[in-house]
Amino acid sequence: MWPVFYRSIFFVFLLFPSISFAGWIQLVSPTSNKLNGVAALDANIVTAVGDGGTVIHTTNGSSFANISPGGSNLNGIHFSPDAVGIASYE
Repeated sequence: MWPVFYRSIFFVFLLFPSISFAGWIQLVSPTSNKLNGVAALDANIVTAVGDGGTVIHTTNGSSFANISPGGSNLNGIHFSPDAVGIASYE
């Protein structure tokens, strides 16, 4: 016999088969450089960093702009709650 939780989920999918869950979508990158880190402030504002100082950024969640200053390989990025970004490099 299935636990109640699993039966409830199965029942929800039977009632609402078109439920979609928010998730990642693939976007075209404006660079051919390897990307090593990504951080999102919300569903639309996302920044990714990578080799050769690559920095790409989107504010609309549908297209990236290349805002790379160049330089060292960037390995990761993090944003504080007040939108201050810090990138780590080699």
